[in-house]
Amino acid sequence: TTKYHDKEDELMRELDRQDEYLKSKDLFIANLSHEVRTPINIIVGMTYFLKDTLLDEKQLEYVNKLDDASNLLLEMVNGILDLSDNKMTSTLAAKSDFNLKKFIDGILEIFDEKFAAKDLKFYPNLDFDYNINIYADKTRLGQVFVNLLENAIKYTDKGFIELDARKIEETNVSYRLQFCV
Repeated sequence: TTKYHDKEDELMRELDRQDEYLKSKDLFIANLSHEVRTPINIIVGMTYFLKDTLLDEKQLEYVNKLDDASNLLLEMVNGILDLSDNKMTSTLAAKSDFNLKKFIDGILEIFDEKFAAKDLKFYPNLDFDYNINIYADKTRLGQVFVNLLENAIKYTDKGFIELDARKIEETNVSYRLQFCV
């Protein structure tokens, strides 16, 4: 029975270590959440106020890109921190209706400067009904687009990048799309 008690003591020590680890992780996530979200929220807020000032057309274009990018970043950070904190309910309830064309245009505007900086041509081939509203997780779809485009820019030294977004199938209740970079 000594062997049994030794094993039991060892398991209890391991449980205590795991409990301490989880407490440390929770504290780290809480601190990180505040430290990361606060500056992003300030950027989002200041961008909102900046939009109400007298801006020329080019400045307004830059502010709109900053607004789109900062809101997307905040949504991504919130999603990552929610997943890290095991708040699956908030990530599961993120679906909404939105116009696909406007959504894609907003994402692409963020990358205009990056394409120009690397002297890359960009060809969007959008073959779907521009008036279609889709019901999807906008944040996750945005993350996919951002990751695909970031990687395409990162690994393309010269030439062009093409985005294909097309309808594959349409029924009375669904609209199946394919995206390719």
